[in-house]
Amino acid sequence: MECRLSQAEILQFGVLNNMKKYFENDINYKRFDGVINSWIGTPYKHLTVVKGRGADCALFICGILKDIGIINKIVFDYYPHDWFIHTDKDYVSDGFIDHIKNYAKSNIELEKYTPEVKLYRGDILGIAINSKVINHAAYYMEGNFLIHSLDRVGVHKVTTPEFFKERIVNIFRLMEK
Repeated sequence: MECRLSQAEILQFGVLNNMKKYFENDINYKRFDGVINSWIGTPYKHLTVVKGRGADCALFICGILKDIGIINKIVFDYYPHDWFIHTDKDYVSDGFIDHIKNYAKSNIELEKYTPEVKLYRGDILGIAINSKVINHAAYYMEGNFLIHSLDRVGVHKVTTPEFFKERIVNIFRLMEK
C-alpha cells in the first residue's frame, strides 16, 4: 500500500491530486467522534493500546485509526518511557506514519503540514513538550478541543490550550482518494 507524505510547501489548502480530507465527510467524522469519545477515561499506560485499560499517546492515535477502520493492525517495537531524553528519533509520529504506510486502506494517505496551517477536525497533532522532537500526539476535534492520552491523566478531552498550540511541530491530516 502506498502512502504519500507531502511537505507543507507543496500543499495548497489540503488539496493535492484530487485528494479530499477524510473527515470532511460528516459520516466519517461522526463515526470517529463516537469512537474517540468512547476512549475517554482510559488510563495512561506506556506501550499499551486497550480501550478502558490503558494507552499511551502514540498508541492511542493508532488505536483510534484501527477502531475506525483506517488501519488493520497495530505493531510497535519497545521504546522506553523517557526515550525523547536520550535520542532525536521521533517514535511518536514515525509510529503512526508507518502504520498508515503499511496497514492503511489503499484509498487513505497522510498529508504533513507545518503549524501555520489552519487546524481541521480529525487532524493529528505532533507536539514537542520540553524536547527537540515530537514526543506527544493528540487529535484535534470540532469546537477547538484536543483528545489525547497524557501521563498521570489518561485519555481526556480539553479545550485546545495555548500550551499545546505553541508546541505543535507538525499537523498530520488523513486524506482520501
